[in-house]
Amino acid sequence: MKKITFFTCFVIISLIAFSQGALDPNMNFSTISKVHSRLLNATGWAMMDNGKWLSAKNKIPFTNAETSKGEIEKIKLGEDNFIALELKKVLIQNKQYNILIKKYHDGEFEFPLLKEGWRKFKALTFYVFESSQLAKILPENVVFNNPYAVNLNVFCSGNIRDYNPKTIDNYIAEKIENTLNTTSINTVNLIFAIFPIKTQSEEIVRFKLIQAFSKKSLYDIYLSSLNKYKLFSSSYYAVNFHIFKDFINNAEVFNLPSAVDPNDFSSYLSWGILKYQTGDYV
Repeated sequence: MKKITFFTCFVIISLIAFSQGALDPNMNFSTISKVHSRLLNATGWAMMDNGKWLSAKNKIPFTNAETSKGEIEKIKLGEDNFIALELKKVLIQNKQYNILIKKYHDGEFEFPLLKEGWRKFKALTFYVFESSQLAKILPENVVFNNPYAVNLNVFCSGNIRDYNPKTIDNYIAEKIENTLNTTSINTVNLIFAIFPIKTQSEEIVRFKLIQAFSKKSLYDIYLSSLNKYKLFSSSYYAVNFHIFKDFINNAEVFNLPSAVDPNDFSSYLSWGILKYQTGDYV
């Protein structure tokens, strides 16, 4: 009986301590969720100097075929590559945000001038943006064969070289906190270019992630309808339409209950699920 009583007290005290931490009024954002969607495979395409297209798995090849011998390892990385694209969720000031994480292969020379001593490692770049932008990346009614670009209006971002998987979320959380406290100013934006294509035999999506400065005059060129085909004229990734659709939709957006009919229980349920996903169990 004493053992049961002691265990019950221990559980109650633990729950109280946990709930106090979860309801900390000084916290302006939730914990970061697990990965809700992941894209692991795509074909990268690049137009070579001779006008022919070259493809590679998860990599956009370099377009210049003539390279020095010392740069072979660097060239193998391509102009761009990825190991995985991941989407997570986080609540910032009670608004849903998503975190796009791009994991990729990278490396550096120990002696850059001599191009010797190549060391390879894995790196990642992350972008935190309002979840409402997901619906713009892939609208419910997709218009095929018409390219477009979406401004993710990034809240904050960062790079981690040779990362430790166990500390990624801590690093991102610190970046969010510093941005909220204005001790860190975001200077990076991300343009997500999409080109859904439908033929008689297949449905695919061509896409590009274009990192730019957060100044409007510098990224507006990518959003202009006059340039939408140019975004895909020399390089892009291609993936099955339904795989890409799942990647976006699995990071679904929930609406605040106050923004809809207060009697609509499904919205409260969805918001509760989102709270649970981002660590607010209370």
